[in-house]
This record gives sequence, structure tokens and C-alpha cells, in this order.
Amino acid sequence: MSDFETYDELLAENMRLSAIIKDKEEYEKCVARVNPPTKTYKELEEKLANFESKKQKEIDELWNSTIVPLQNEIKDKNTQLDSAFKQDLNSIQRIKDLERVIEKQNIVISMAAGYISSTPQFSNDHPINVKKWLMGGME
Repeated sequence: MSDFETYDELLAENMRLSAIIKDKEEYEKCVARVNPPTKTYKELEEKLANFESKKQKEIDELWNSTIVPLQNEIKDKNTQLDSAFKQDLNSIQRIKDLERVIEKQNIVISMAAGYISSTPQFSNDHPINVKKWLMGGME
């Protein structure tokens, strides 16, 4: 009449089939989470593509609204710093040039004071006093 000779064999087969059904139901739940039966694969691909394009659009908007202005500001600041640095270098060079001119003029004035102090009118004066007179310090 049946393939099972005892009640225990029938009960064991029932338990085995119940476990298979339970495993199949669990498997279908997992598959339904990944690929719901109401959606086709193409619909899921389109949804993923839309999601990716939306995210890329948000990234582009953030990039254009935040990063690009900051990059431009950094470029402007660097240009200003370079300009200020060049002006400082030019000022330093100009100061050095003026110091050299002052040294040369000081030498010329010292030589002129020495020459003037050798003339009969200033022969009694020290060359330093003649230099002071020449610079306008003595009247």
C-alpha cells in the first residue's frame, strides 16, 4: 500500500520534506529581496541607471557649486601672493640699488671734502668738518 513500512519512517520522511519546503521558502525570500518577482531584470537595470545618473548629477552639482569656486579662489589668492611677492622683490632690489648709490655719493662727498680741505681757505679745518660743511651741517 505505501512505500513506508512503519510510522517512524513516514514521520522521518515528513520531517525531511518539511525541511526541504522550509529551505525552499527561505531561498525564495532571499531571491525576492535581490530580484523581486514583480520587477524584470531590465526594469532593475533601468532603475539602477537612473539612480547612478541621479547620483552623478548630484556630484556634478556639488562639484560646480563648491569645488570649482574654491579652486578659482585659490588661483586668485595664489596670483595675489605672486604679485605681492614680485613687488616685494622689486622693492628689495630698489632698496639695494639706492643703498649702492648712497655709498657711491658718500665716497664722492668724502673725496670732495678731502680736496676742499686741501685748499688754502679750508687748510686749517679737518676733512670731517669740511664734509659736514659740504653736507649742510655747518654754516
